[in-house]
Amino acid sequence: MTKVVLLERLKEFTEEHIGDLLLPVQPQENDEKTALKGIEAFERFLKDIGMPLTFAEIGADEKDAELMTSKLLNTKDTEGNYVKLRAEDVMKIYHYAATGEM
Repeated sequence: MTKVVLLERLKEFTEEHIGDLLLPVQPQENDEKTALKGIEAFERFLKDIGMPLTFAEIGADEKDAELMTSKLLNTKDTEGNYVKLRAEDVMKIYHYAATGEM
């Protein structure tokens, strides 16, 4: 999935869900900044309800990512509804969760 498509979807999610349901998020001067504000608001919400956000918070590390990806996808090629994630997409998300690095 390209960065442009992902940013557009995150901006839409922010405008349609986060701003209305969780925390007010004002539209920013561009789609990327709006999407990032939505991510920040969503992370604050998850922290407020005690949801773990990193691998460390669930007692895992990056070496667990491959097994977790395999268990998530099982025999499927993709996972998800709003955005279909392939194994490489899931691994990138897990990498970020484990290291905080994009």
